Amino acid sequence: MRKTSRAKPKRPAGRDLFDELSEGVTALADARQGKRTLRTHALEHKPAPNHAEELIRVCESPRL
Repeated sequence: MRKTSRAKPKRPAGRDLFDELSEGVTALADARQGKRTLRTHALEHKPAPNHAEELIRVCESPRL
């Protein structure tokens, strides 16, 4: 039996995820101290379906 190795997916060039994460943490700390205002978005709360048929319908419905 031969083992096949999978190549790791490459990240897009020029993007540093650690820097982006660090910037987000710093922004959150600044916002908590009142030094910065962050953008917020209002979302509508939708309760979970109660019946199995409704769960199946939601799972099988096409996604946007």
